[in-house]
Amino acid sequence: ELDGSQIDALGAWDIKEVLGHLNDLYSALDEPMVLINGQRVPMASVFFGFPPDAAARVEVLPPEAAGLYGGRPGQVVYNLVLQPRYASSDLGAAIASPTQGGAETVRLNVQRSSIAGQTSQQLRGSFNGEAGLLNGERDIRKADGGTEDPRVSLRPSSLMADVGGMMTRQLGSWSTVMSGHFRAGENRSTLGVGDVLYDNRHQTQGANL
Repeated sequence: ELDGSQIDALGAWDIKEVLGHLNDLYSALDEPMVLINGQRVPMASVFFGFPPDAAARVEVLPPEAAGLYGGRPGQVVYNLVLQPRYASSDLGAAIASPTQGGAETVRLNVQRSSIAGQTSQQLRGSFNGEAGLLNGERDIRKADGGTEDPRVSLRPSSLMADVGGMMTRQLGSWSTVMSGHFRAGENRSTLGVGDVLYDNRHQTQGANL
């Protein structure tokens, strides 16, 4: 069993990372079964994005527990015990830059989480940006000794935005889960064909509910 202080000591960003540490510790090669407050629930994974301090404790159950809860023989079973009441706002940011040209990256994560008995919800968003890498930043040479056009991309620049949310609620004897997710991204690069330059742009969008 891991209590709150032991979970905090792992330095994880979310509950998914906490369970990942346990998988490494117990060499769980198969997908483990995760109970929420001692019960099987639909889509237990919706709770994995909560911050680690939303968990009061995580219990590793005995091997025979898998059979009792309808799992495969020998399957690892974790019981994730959530705080009865909880709310937090979390922000994570990272900026990285090399010492000589290109590939600067920016990452931003923000989320709002809450638990009130059988009702929980979370809103989260992330932004990832990476600058492109150009010939001019690496002094690429042609086979005949000339210099490649410095504006041609060695690696494209990229932007990715991701927004999602989930809500769980008890309706009588039913446990309900609703989740939604939207993602949009774009890659840009400059291609050189002979002496002609072409701007290339690739966009992706996706959503699910």
